[in-house]
Amino acid sequence: MTEDTDITLNAGKINSDLTICTVSYESLDYLKLNIDLVRTMNSNISYRYLVVENSRQDSLKRVHPGIGDIEIIQGPPHRKKVHGSASYHHGEGLNLGLSNIKTRFLLVLDPDFYIILHNWIYKVISYMQNENIGILGVPWHPYRYRKWRYFPAMHCTFFDLSVVPPDILDFRPDYETYPPMEKNFSVVRKKLKRFDPLKMHRRKYIGCSADTGFRIYKRCYKDPEIKTVCFTPVYKPLVRARLRDLLFPDRISLLPKQRGYYSTACFADYGLPDFQGLGCEEFLWNNEPFGFHVRAFPKNKHKRHDSIKAIFYEIEKFMVNSHK
Repeated sequence: MTEDTDITLNAGKINSDLTICTVSYESLDYLKLNIDLVRTMNSNISYRYLVVENSRQDSLKRVHPGIGDIEIIQGPPHRKKVHGSASYHHGEGLNLGLSNIKTRFLLVLDPDFYIILHNWIYKVISYMQNENIGILGVPWHPYRYRKWRYFPAMHCTFFDLSVVPPDILDFRPDYETYPPMEKNFSVVRKKLKRFDPLKMHRRKYIGCSADTGFRIYKRCYKDPEIKTVCFTPVYKPLVRARLRDLLFPDRISLLPKQRGYYSTACFADYGLPDFQGLGCEEFLWNNEPFGFHVRAFPKNKHKRHDSIKAIFYEIEKFMVNSHK
């Protein structure tokens, strides 16, 4: 780390000037494990962990102070929207968290996004300072073609608030301006899809979602004053999918065309647990495993329960091995 960085020593630990902000909705189990993992991976770093509690008041999954060294603030009230009520509630929770940030660096982290890189706080903050990075984060996974590309999603994203003014950050979705494009579920449409080898029925939906963080994407994506970098998603599209999309430009291609945007090398190739095989989205940084998102777990209730148990087991085993 260079001498002009802002990281200092505090009580024998390196003060990272970082706040981790997460919005919890029925996320107690995910968050307990994540708090332990962050501590395990960054044993010599001090940081602030802020939880915005969006759960119902009577929920048994509400976060409480006893689970770790965290600060908890009550989230905003839930308001019914025409579209995306949960996304608005989440984005408003992040905005409330942002108003309580006093550090230079902010990490917006979903409770079920787990970072497994050793000393990642030190490494990420150093990189952002040395390279003058304003926003660094994981993008939407490439198979989620309805989402924006080449810019971080709000699942695990770092902000240098000395580069990105906090007053331009609005985490709410924007379904008022860009209402969701509804799928056509008519019988005729379903029959036509069977005779659509080029998947033309999907291409009109590419990049159409205005989900949580969309306003930040629209404001910052082409801003020359804000340097933005994405982590690398692990993705192995089928050969026929790659061949099919050779015919199309990026704006109507189901697969991103930007070189190096995704990698086919998965965690298992590095000798780590196969989280992708358990239904998670894996991400690399500098050709090294960085973290994974549990959000992709199976929709089937019983399969989901088994998958989450297996994921938690692998994380706990990983933390034990990290101490050896």
